Amino acid sequence: MTKEDEPETTTMHRPQDSAIMICYRECLTNLEKFNGNEETKTVQFINNIERIGRMIKANDDILHCMCVAKLDGEAKRWYENNTITMTSSNYATNTIQGCHSE
Repeated sequence: MTKEDEPETTTMHRPQDSAIMICYRECLTNLEKFNGNEETKTVQFINNIERIGRMIKANDDILHCMCVAKLDGEAKRWYENNTITMTSSNYATNTIQGCHSE
């Protein structure tokens, strides 16, 4: 089997992949926690999560995890106290909109 015949792995092996992950970690680390207060912050938070997700081509599960990791205060309490059944493919938006609507 030649190198070209080998299946592509999901592990990162190119220098630019490492740089992308560094940027991703930095962006997520610097993203403020979301507490569900202001509607403008809701939209901004969703946009930031989606922007960071696009950077690493994140799937919905990763976006959902990123979103939940950044919840705080009332938004976190709402999330923890509600059973979330998502039928849409956009976990981040559904999670944050639900947290903000209470």
